[in-house]
Amino acid sequence: MLKSLFVVLAAVAALAVPATSLGASRNVVVDVVITDHGILMGLYTNAQVADISTMTPLMGPLYTKDDVHFVVFNRSKKSQKFSVFGSTTSTIHPGGSARFEKRPPHVGRFPYKSTLASGPSFHGVLTVR
Repeated sequence: MLKSLFVVLAAVAALAVPATSLGASRNVVVDVVITDHGILMGLYTNAQVADISTMTPLMGPLYTKDDVHFVVFNRSKKSQKFSVFGSTTSTIHPGGSARFEKRPPHVGRFPYKSTLASGPSFHGVLTVR
């Protein structure tokens, strides 16, 4: 499963649209995996050409000028939705995925969550500076 997840992430990163604004500081891919036990999240910086070999783990917070590409995978046994920055995915069925691009609205701490699951492992906070 991990190998197929990596292949899917590589494909999505290749499709990620380069930053369209001259003021964008970074192109960031946020890999979100929802399991039956909670949400796993990985943040990566990516070159403008969206080359998987240039993806590196993001150390530190997001910035307001970042172009952020969310890639959400549902690996749980029930349908899920993911919400962050005031945007929510449509229902993602087991084994499915969704993606969207959203620039952080402003500096602050922003909650993210699975809207169809409860418990402390199904939500968290992204920091934007």
